[in-house]
Amino acid sequence: MCKEIYLDSDRINRWLTLGANLGVLVGIILLVVELDQNRDMMRSQIRYEVFQDEAIYNLTVATDRELVEVIHRAGQGEQLDGADRLQNFIRLLAYFRIQENIHYQFRQGLFDWDEYESIKKARQGFVGVSRETAKAWCRIRQGTSVEFRENMDQAFTGLDCEEI
Repeated sequence: MCKEIYLDSDRINRWLTLGANLGVLVGIILLVVELDQNRDMMRSQIRYEVFQDEAIYNLTVATDRELVEVIHRAGQGEQLDGADRLQNFIRLLAYFRIQENIHYQFRQGLFDWDEYESIKKARQGFVGVSRETAKAWCRIRQGTSVEFRENMDQAFTGLDCEEI
């Protein structure tokens, strides 16, 4: 009789161990699913914030007539006075910081390659707008991440900051 109880308790113990192991396995699977969902949600949130930053930047420019005139004069190669030059530099600094954030988020895997390539193409069109843009980049480039700096230097083809 003792032997039967021992065999039954051994059998029950094995079943309990198997059940516990299956519970751990199910828990790990659920954790992986939850982490995947969390990554997707984070990716969506980051993309929203990046595009919101760009929208705010664009709306700020679009609703400030004086700034638009400064940008236009800079694009035409006209000489800007001190206040206009500073206003334009701060605008460009904001633009470059937004672009650096986008580049960082891309490196973190939060932008697809195709999405990032279209942003890069738009950026290349932007950097060729004026000499003031190139000057601003040369002033701030050392304060940016190495990876972004290399990426932007490619966008400014033929730019030599020593000459500016």
